[in-house]
Parts: sequence; C-alpha cells; structure tokens
Amino acid sequence: MIFNQLLQNPDNQSALDQESDHPDAKERNFDPKWLSFEGRCAEYLNETFGDYANFEHVGMRNSTLPDILVKTNGGQSFYMEAKLPNAHFGQFVVLQDDQGRFFFSDANKSLETESASAIISFMNAHADEYASAGTAGVTLDGISDAKNVFNSWICEKMNSNNVKYIISKNSGDAGDYVIIPAENFPSCFTVSACYRVKPSGSSRLPKKSLNEIQQFLNNRILNDKGTADIVGGRLVVSASGEIGFNKFEYNNKPYYLSPTDGQLTVRKLSMTKNANVIFKVSLNSDVPALAYREQFVRNLQELSLKRDCRRR
Repeated sequence: MIFNQLLQNPDNQSALDQESDHPDAKERNFDPKWLSFEGRCAEYLNETFGDYANFEHVGMRNSTLPDILVKTNGGQSFYMEAKLPNAHFGQFVVLQDDQGRFFFSDANKSLETESASAIISFMNAHADEYASAGTAGVTLDGISDAKNVFNSWICEKMNSNNVKYIISKNSGDAGDYVIIPAENFPSCFTVSACYRVKPSGSSRLPKKSLNEIQQFLNNRILNDKGTADIVGGRLVVSASGEIGFNKFEYNNKPYYLSPTDGQLTVRKLSMTKNANVIFKVSLNSDVPALAYREQFVRNLQELSLKRDCRRR
C-alpha cells in the first residue's frame, strides 16, 4: 500500500481492502470519505448561512451523536445530519436467545420503538433465514410495508436526537448541496435495511500502550519505511513512500492505520462482533437543490429573532 495513496485518496477501495462498501464504515473508520464530507458540509453552511447561526462539526466518529450542531443567533440549538447521496443512517443490535428468538439488545443506546419491534417480529417469523445471516447479511426489504417501517425508524431516531434537517449532495444536480427538513425525509430518500454481523468498531490507543506499540512499529514493522511518533496523545505513522500494510497485530490484537487529518493514526480494532439491523439511504435524484432552502433560511431567521425580542 502506498502511504500517499491513503492520504490523497483515503476512500480508495483497493487501498482499503474494499472495506469502504461496508455500511458500518463510520464505526470502523475504514472510509474517511464520510468524515471529510461532514466537514465540508459544516464549512458550506457557515459560509452560506453564517449570518444566522454557527454550524459546528461535532459527530465525527461518535455514531451516537448527530453530525452538525446548529447554534442560532437567538440562542436556540438543534442538529443536522450530513449524508452522502448513498450512506449508512443508523443501526441497532438484535440478538438471539437460547430458544432462537430474536430480541432488542440491552446494549443499544436507544429505546425499542414500534418500528424496531415490527422488524424483530418479521425476523422471528423467518428465524431460520436470519439466524444464518453472517457477515454477508440478509435483506429486510421483504417486511410488510417496509418503506414506512424503515422511514419511521429513521424519523424516530432524528426526532429523539433533535435533528431538524439533513444536508446531502445531489450528484445529478451538478453536485449542489441539498438541505432537507427532517419531516420531508421519506419523500426525498430511498431506504433499505439488512441484518448482518459486523465488528463493533475501533478506538483510540490507551495511553499506557502508546510507547510499547510505538517501539514495536519502529523496531519490528516499519524499519526504514517510516516512523511512528506520539503526537498529542495519539500514535501517528509518517512515511514518504510505500509501507506495505494498513493493518497489523500486536500481542494477538488487531490494529489499523486510520487516515486522520492528513496523517495515519494507529487505532485499535474491536475483536467483538455484533448482529445489527442496518439502514442505508439513497438521495432521490429528483430532489431539487433549492427545494427547501427558503424554508431553512426562514427557520434560522425566526430563531435568530427570538433573542432580539427578548433583548427588547
């Protein structure tokens, strides 16, 4: 693998072992394309609507937090989700008990909604099929009224997180940004869902491990191909050419070189695998870029005026 390939084209599938197709790419950090897109969305919002509010990119790699925090001049706050035209839009863990029945896991950080219950009931009615889903996954599109069930789950998720708008890019409209009210999500996106087993994520290295993994990389792996340095509490790999790998093991535990802010940061991969219901969305090609822009501006203006009224 070429070091510069990872930095200049971090979403290159061949460079990242095709992992960028995985709907859990956000949690595993294999494809930073979503991350740079979120950042660009926040920049665009600040440049275009900065007179009314401040837009802060807060979600980063925390999949439980919405992507962009909006702080209006009136002191009101809400969130926005930033989604590529084809993106992962949430998940929840579903496990099996000793009798083979599927159930909503206590590990979820959200509550079991009516739509989640409907999905689990469907899975129990076809238990043999979903019991063998594995990492390849099995579609859930056969569920009765699938479109409404999937849309309901995503809208419930946005509502619970105070998400008022989604920003995306319509690739069929000269790549223009599209801002969509949360309540218009069902008419602007196509949703699909599947059930599959996936690794649970990655994490930063604990401070106590930084020195020993740094020495391991420099003395046993990198040699003269590059160097590993501790920078701001992170272990960062630097190189000018080919280093030959993007994953390695140390003491039988897996680690990954994650392209982050123009550098390769060493992260620890989880060895735990959970079975999840995963939702994927596609922006409909017929959504005009300016369809809801006036509504968005009007909403920001109204929220900004609230503080002015209080001052009087």
